[in-house]
Amino acid sequence: MVVNSQTNSVAQLSHRIVAGLGAVLVPLSIVGGVLSPVYVSGSLAAETPRTQSSQPENPFIQQAEKLQSEGKLKDAIALWQQVLQQAQTTHDRSTQKIALLGLGNAHKELKEYPLALSYYDRAKSLMEADSNPEELGRLWAALGFTYRDAGQLDQALPALQKSLGFKQQVRDRLGEGVILRSIGRLYEQRRNYQDAIAYYQRSLDVFVALKDLKWQGFAWNGLGRSYSAMGQHNPAIEAFQKSLQLVRQQKDVQGEADILTSIGMTFNEAGQPAKAVEYLQPAVVLHRSLKSRVEEARVLVQLGSANHSLGKNEIAIEQLNRGLALSEEIGNSAIRVNALTNLGIFYLNTGNPQKALTLFETGLQEAKKQKNLAQEQNLMSQLGVLYSQLGEHLKAIEYMQGSRERAKQLGDQSVEALELNNLGTIYYGLGQYRLALEHHFQSLELARKLGNRQIEGVNLGSIGIIYRATGNYEKAIQYAEDCLKIARELNNPIEETTTLLDLGLAYRRVDLAKSTPYFQQALELAEKINHIGLAGKARGNLATNYFDQRNYQQAAILFQKSVEIAVKTRDLREQGVALTNLGHSLFRLKQYPAAEKALQDSIAIWEIQRAELNRTDSKSSDRYKISLFERQRISYRLLQQVLVADQRPEMALETAERGRARALIELVARKHQGKNALEIAPPTIEQMKQTAKALNATLVSYSLISDDLNDGPKPEYGDAYVYIWVVSPEGVVTFRQSDIRPLWQNEKLKLNDLVLGSRQLLGARGRSGIKVVAVNTPERDSEDVLKALHQILIKPIQAQLPEDENASVIIIPQGFLFTIPFAALQDEQDRSLIEKHTLLTAPSIQALDLTLALKKSVPSTTNAIVVGNPAMPKVQVADGTTEVLDSLPGAEAEAKAIAQVLNTQPLIGAQARKSEVLKRLPKASIIHFATHGLLDDLYQREFPGAIALAPDQPQQVNDGLLTTDEMLNENFSLSADLVVLSACDTGRGRITGDGVVGLSRSLIAAGVPSVVVSLWAVSDNSTSDLMRSFYRNLQSLKPTPGTVTNLNYKAQALRRAMLETKQKYPAPYHWAAFTLVGRGF
Repeated sequence: MVVNSQTNSVAQLSHRIVAGLGAVLVPLSIVGGVLSPVYVSGSLAAETPRTQSSQPENPFIQQAEKLQSEGKLKDAIALWQQVLQQAQTTHDRSTQKIALLGLGNAHKELKEYPLALSYYDRAKSLMEADSNPEELGRLWAALGFTYRDAGQLDQALPALQKSLGFKQQVRDRLGEGVILRSIGRLYEQRRNYQDAIAYYQRSLDVFVALKDLKWQGFAWNGLGRSYSAMGQHNPAIEAFQKSLQLVRQQKDVQGEADILTSIGMTFNEAGQPAKAVEYLQPAVVLHRSLKSRVEEARVLVQLGSANHSLGKNEIAIEQLNRGLALSEEIGNSAIRVNALTNLGIFYLNTGNPQKALTLFETGLQEAKKQKNLAQEQNLMSQLGVLYSQLGEHLKAIEYMQGSRERAKQLGDQSVEALELNNLGTIYYGLGQYRLALEHHFQSLELARKLGNRQIEGVNLGSIGIIYRATGNYEKAIQYAEDCLKIARELNNPIEETTTLLDLGLAYRRVDLAKSTPYFQQALELAEKINHIGLAGKARGNLATNYFDQRNYQQAAILFQKSVEIAVKTRDLREQGVALTNLGHSLFRLKQYPAAEKALQDSIAIWEIQRAELNRTDSKSSDRYKISLFERQRISYRLLQQVLVADQRPEMALETAERGRARALIELVARKHQGKNALEIAPPTIEQMKQTAKALNATLVSYSLISDDLNDGPKPEYGDAYVYIWVVSPEGVVTFRQSDIRPLWQNEKLKLNDLVLGSRQLLGARGRSGIKVVAVNTPERDSEDVLKALHQILIKPIQAQLPEDENASVIIIPQGFLFTIPFAALQDEQDRSLIEKHTLLTAPSIQALDLTLALKKSVPSTTNAIVVGNPAMPKVQVADGTTEVLDSLPGAEAEAKAIAQVLNTQPLIGAQARKSEVLKRLPKASIIHFATHGLLDDLYQREFPGAIALAPDQPQQVNDGLLTTDEMLNENFSLSADLVVLSACDTGRGRITGDGVVGLSRSLIAAGVPSVVVSLWAVSDNSTSDLMRSFYRNLQSLKPTPGTVTNLNYKAQALRRAMLETKQKYPAPYHWAAFTLVGRGF
């Protein structure tokens, strides 16, 4: 199976999630909160009411107006005050009105809006008494503009409406047009774009009738901005082109530069970056010639955005950095934040999320400092995108909801619709398809209400992808086709190309041959618009089709081209994916050296990406690495296949170990040894042999290998082989493999079905009595399933296992193999594996080796802590409801019995408060929890796992839970030599490429070398018996405190306990659930 850009669930919608935030990076019209270029704001001088009167010969008035025009506002105010006092003395009402207007205008220019309004109000009293509509028209305009500039938009609108009435009354057509345009701009500021367009159009009709070219240009510009904000890019560009034509007729170079900028930004937002560059390039030249450094910086950022969209990343990064440097040089915060945001998107898109995170956070701090709500909103949205791609879905939701709230505060329903779309995308990534569809349909409804066809199309595409993911291909195709219509209507080639890819992916599931034309169309369009990134994706999907048709030669040619493009665009993520696919194709062609090189190069890229994450705190770094490795693990498995096919199984084991539990290993090393990831090299074969010798143990490492399960024309991918390596204490390495394809071919079963079936047939259930989900394992009973698993996993290596039943056999599973009760697997003579061997489990050989460095002496039991049946907390479960966990009386009896063996007092009921337990944990040498262990049934938890303790505040939801989050904290460290989790399913968790993410992993990360967990919750009686037997045997087998003579006494104690329990309760359900994770001493 090859990897493509649509494989990962979040990546499937990545083009949708960025489309509204600037897949083509972020347009300044959103980021900076800027409604218009300088050209438009310069035109506002005509909005200021004139002070001339019928007394132009008054030299003081003329001098005051001259001072004001020269910007000497304080001097002008002083002179206006003199004029006003003289006019009041002489009772000259006309001059009083002129002076009051002059004072209002001067204070308005000084942004002293309350003073300006007070002078206008005084002028209004005189004018209303005189009932002069011409004067009142000017006065109400002044009041409206001042309210608007002061941010009091609700007061500004009625003032301008009154001015409009007076302008129409005196037939002042130019004044009428100016006020109509000003009302349009006011509606634009309020993000009511439909009303804005209506008023801009009315003003345009007036200016056309007057043949006033300058004001026609202003009106067309306002129409362009409003259409653009509604996502109606075609009419926006048409309006801007009209405005450009008019400013060129007037030889207005500044206006030309600004309109070129607006057109370029609109093409950028419309998914036409090549056209954007065509307009932005001359714009930046004009701004530079005009020495307009602010606009030059603004346009450089936009150019960088467009060139990044085209895949011209070397040019893009140079332009973005120049824009950032210039914005810092001139001290323009808004443009600086815009540049930081676009640089962040650049690094996120090219595979450097850590650098993107730093840039986004820096930008957000600056936006908050400047109280720029629009920029805050956008950066929170970008952080949501980033965390979504990193798999940090809860953080992503938090940021997207914050962005949506700010959009509401801004009154920007278009952005609110986008954030609803983005939230839907994140819920899709979480696998919560119902919630995802709810958000997308809400966004779709709002977009249609606003008439925003762009956002409507984005949602249609996203909904189609969700239907494709859920197997409803008919609806997926229907929604994608609707999206395609809108993309073509809006002339958005990027969205059109992306949707063609979506259609190809949907048809691939129905009819492989039908998908190829869509990928070919997408490739032709991407090449036509010179979009390197989308061309690479189209080429990759075509190559995947060739691969699935078993035309590996043609697939390899196209994947090689994808590698070259990804190198050219500096896109590490796409480069790694393309190299993986190339390696897979070359493997199929039996070109093993070339395949190995491609896969090694791919893995080198993945490891560079993971190393970047070490700059964050250990808990965040751990999460990101786990998420990242989910998308990367196929490269490691393919390389194992190549090396095995090339007769180098020992190197394949090194590769398997290189890709196993790396995040956990780096976390343990960082927390307890102060080492970084680059200092923790994967182990060599010789080092693995040394580990086996040091532990005097036989290491058994498993690897699941995916492949085509069918021989027919249509591929069906799944786990096809199990690779098994055995490393003996003497340093002998043996390799075997099990071919499990017959399971599928003969019974339509996959190995995971058999594993889940084993749990079902064993009767595994939680202490609350909830059974595991039933799995179809036709005509098999529990013994049959256990024997089948033994045949696959144990029989091939049976001869390599030790004859001594007390010798350690340490099993290193992979994926869902962690959930297998290895102790219960049966051979042909009906003997369980535990009868013949002493078993342990470990996440990886290197993780096992790290536990050797944690503690080596045998602990005393005087510091034991035993917790049983705490007063149960109230928790929020998966569906969002709250409930109090069931009491566990059997666990209480168990804890009391164990406490007697360990010579300590148990913490029962309210005594087991979380705060009390946390206070005692650091000094404890043995810790025993007999309580609920919660997995993925908690509401919206990023990683599963919590131990239920008594709450300190019983009414508070989730109070009393000791979570994996807390245990992964850098300051959480335990000195315990052994922790026992005698609770529900404590050995399970979320299965990831890094292993089982759950309670045992978090405890190992906290410094515990040995953890006993259960794969299911056993009945109270058998659990109590097994645990008492375990601790009695532990006491009798342990060496003298302070020494280590028996390297396996913990595992031997657990084995004896299991065998003793088996005699009383023969069914594996009662005794096979428990396993020791870590080292045996």
